[in-house]
Amino acid sequence: MTYVPKHELRADAEAGDPSVRLSAVTKSYQTGEVAVLALRGLNLTVPQGQFVVILGPSGSGKTTLMNVIGGIENPSTGEVIVAGADLTGSDDASLTEYRRQQVGFVFQFFNLIPTLTAFENVALVAELVGLGESEAQAALAEVGLADRADHFPSALSGGEQQRVAIARALVKRPAVLLADEPTGSLDLETGRQVLAALRRAADDTGCTVLLVTHNRAIADMADRVLHLGSGELEGDVTNPHPVAASEVSW
Repeated sequence: MTYVPKHELRADAEAGDPSVRLSAVTKSYQTGEVAVLALRGLNLTVPQGQFVVILGPSGSGKTTLMNVIGGIENPSTGEVIVAGADLTGSDDASLTEYRRQQVGFVFQFFNLIPTLTAFENVALVAELVGLGESEAQAALAEVGLADRADHFPSALSGGEQQRVAIARALVKRPAVLLADEPTGSLDLETGRQVLAALRRAADDTGCTVLLVTHNRAIADMADRVLHLGSGELEGDVTNPHPVAASEVSW
C-alpha cells in the first residue's frame, strides 16, 4: 500500500481538528525467538496545534510511538493517520515523501552540518521541499536567530544550535513537529529558549508539537501530558493552565 494524502492540511483548520489519529496500534519487534511488544493497542487523537508532552520510563514505548507517527516505522497492526494522510502499510518511498513534506524532527543532538552556516543549514531543507531563501530567513527569524544567520555551528551556543535545528524543522511548515529530548543536553536558561521556540511553533503556525522527555517539569507548559508505560497509554491529562517556558524550572 502507498501513502495517500486524504486531504491537504488546511492553514485555516478549525481548532480541534485531528492532526494525529492512532487506532488500535501495535508494534512488535523480533529479538531472536522472542517477540517484544513495544506498543499495545494504542488509541490516540491529537488536535491540530496542540502542544503535547509525552512522559514515561525507558522502554515504555515513547520512541516507538514517535517513529510510527513520524513515518520512520510502520505499525504491526492498527491505523495511523496524520494530517489526513493514511500511513498504514505505506511503502518506503511514500513514507520518505511524507517525512519530507509533513514532519519536522528535533533531537537531543543538533545534527547540523558543520561546514554550513545557520542559514545554509535551514536553506538546504527549504530547497528540498521547493522553497527559497526567504522562507529560510523567515524560519531563522521565528526562532530569534536572524542576526546569527551567517555563523557556523561551531560559533553558536548549544541553545542557538538547537534553535537552528528547530528552524530547519519548521521551514517546511510541517503538520507535526516531533521533538525527542530537545533540552536534554542544555542548561536551564538555554533549555527555556528552546522550549519557547517550540511553544511558538504550536501557537503561531498551528503545528502540532509532540515532545518526548524524561524531565517532568516540562509538562507544566504543555496543553496535554501523556504517560506511557509498557507500550500502553497509562495517563492522558489536559493542562488547563500551561505556564510559559520562562517559568519552567528544573
